[in-house]
Amino acid sequence: MSADNNLPTTREKILSSGEDLFSKLWYETVSVAQICRNAKVSNGIFYKYFNKKEDLFKELLNKTLDIFKIRIGNIEGKTQSQRLKFFLNTVISIGVDNKNLITIFREGQYRFPKFEKELESIYKEAINRIYNYQISEAQYFFIMSGIRFISVRSLYNDAVVNTRTVQKIIEHGIFKDNTSTTANIFNTRPSGKSSNNTADTKTKLLNSAIALFGKNGFHNVNVYEISRKADLSVGSFYLHFTSKDACLEEIVCSIGSQTRHFISSNIPHNLNRLEQELSGIFLFLQYFKRDINYYRIVRESEFVVKETVTDYYNRFEKGYLKNLKNLRINDKTTVANFLMGISHYLGIEVFFTSKTKRIKPFILELSEYLQNGISGDEE
Repeated sequence: MSADNNLPTTREKILSSGEDLFSKLWYETVSVAQICRNAKVSNGIFYKYFNKKEDLFKELLNKTLDIFKIRIGNIEGKTQSQRLKFFLNTVISIGVDNKNLITIFREGQYRFPKFEKELESIYKEAINRIYNYQISEAQYFFIMSGIRFISVRSLYNDAVVNTRTVQKIIEHGIFKDNTSTTANIFNTRPSGKSSNNTADTKTKLLNSAIALFGKNGFHNVNVYEISRKADLSVGSFYLHFTSKDACLEEIVCSIGSQTRHFISSNIPHNLNRLEQELSGIFLFLQYFKRDINYYRIVRESEFVVKETVTDYYNRFEKGYLKNLKNLRINDKTTVANFLMGISHYLGIEVFFTSKTKRIKPFILELSEYLQNGISGDEE
């Protein structure tokens, strides 16, 4: 703020304008001119403070990291349980208080991975202080994948957050079962993805759109390019879809339906519920491994066809609620979303950051925490 009258400075106006636009629109669709119009400043003024749009975007990412550093930098609580409770409530409240910045960061963490790595280091430092020892990668993943996914679901999909249940999951686990048939968890021979192999016009257009959206991004592809790749006319496209958005909606619905079918039809029948979960995580990765474009498309869709993506996750939740049993916890909705978070973030680690390379041992280590949680030693 200016010292004279507490009015925002020109730089602050530009930052505020960028925060407003980037939280509503995909990075690539926002122009410097648009930022300046929204800030009511001239285009030339922008370059007095920032060399390019990317610099402004990254400053907003750093602003988000600073909030996390300050808010969870000093974990409060005498006992481990008290510190975990403080941490959980703080992470959730950061999202509520800074939704625009969190929205921007969720795109930035994929576009500029170094910011995700820095956030991870902030989280790990905080969790190490909670437990008073250095946690393993699998322990960190078990704790944070569930917390982050549930936080996102509450912010964007109107899911109810029950932090008490989340804490119970982390401290005591979810399933009462043991893993006794380790070999069978991964002993699956998956049938192919549910797909339409016919050469009908609509299928050609959908396949073309999937390839182009996955490679170039939704906003960088137009209807003409989709039609041309499918060797069809633009007129043919509009016979099947009212818009490019409508085409994307159908793709997202199809991805969700095919993924759920693939998992449910390939899980071995001789497994207990914990083993089914582990097998389901493995199959989830096997499915998306065949076409990681699907992962990119669903992620970008959150900024384009939000209601469709909400329905995408709601259907996964509904499937979980039908099949959850032999649990340590009664709050099935929170359990379902915690488990969804594990698959979601493991997919990101496997396909985009390549952090987790030995998938089977990692999943088996997660099984220990899914059964017993991470209680640590109280002082």
